Formats: sequence, structure tokens, C-alpha cells
Amino acid sequence: MNIKANGNRAKAAVIGAALVGGSALVLLSPSSPALAYYSGGLHLDVTPQSPASLVSRGAAVDVPVDVDCNASTADVRLRVTERVGSETATGYSYTQVACTGGHQRVLIRVPASTGKAFAKGTAVATAEIWGCRQYTCGSETNSVTIQITR
Repeated sequence: MNIKANGNRAKAAVIGAALVGGSALVLLSPSSPALAYYSGGLHLDVTPQSPASLVSRGAAVDVPVDVDCNASTADVRLRVTERVGSETATGYSYTQVACTGGHQRVLIRVPASTGKAFAKGTAVATAEIWGCRQYTCGSETNSVTIQITR
């Protein structure tokens, strides 16, 4: 008998036994749910909306922001950047949101912080939401182009 053929048959038998044993282990061992099941799952979503409104001749802008979260509470940070002539107007604001588990719209006032006032036109708004639900924490960021109106 050929020794090489016997060696290949032995390898095939070992691989087959391993596959059968592994399948039996998967099928017969108790399954446990993922961590997200225990925590209820954390959901965070934030999107700045148009149009934003100028406040006090550009000293600030009021930006509507859609928030959807199921955290205990969430922190929302918003940065607005706009090209005004040859300069850039920017501002940053922060607010805390009581999550409802569903969609809500909040109005966030962003003061101009660079010495240059906001103006009617197009800007980039970047929002970040951060929150925790039980032992799971996370954040989500969304950057969009918005219109600033009077």
C-alpha cells in the first residue's frame, strides 16, 4: 500500500473530525446574547438643518438641529464656519439635550467667535452628539452645508 495515500487519508480524517466536533460544539453549547442586548442599545444621531437665522446683525446664528437619541442625556456641540468676503466667520456652541428616544428639533444659538460677523449665505455646520446609556457610551458627528438667512 502507498504510504502517501495513507497520510492523506489520515489528514482528511483529522480535518473531518475537527469539523464535526466544532459543529457539535456550536450547536450544543448555550448561546449568550451580545452586550448590546443587555444595554438596550445606544442610538445617537444629529443633523444641522437649514435655514439658520442671523441674530443681531450677524453676532450669532440660530441653527435648527435634528436630534434622535436614547441616552440618559446627551451633549450636542455645534460649530459653524462661513466665508464672508475674504475672511472667515466661525462660532461654536454647546447644549445638553434630554433624549426622548425619538426625533426632536432643538435650536442652538452659535455666537461668532472670530471677530467676524456671520452674514446671509452658505456655511458649513458640524454637529457632534455624545451620550451614554447604561454602560455604553458613544458619539456621532455630522457635517452639512446650511443656508444662513435673515
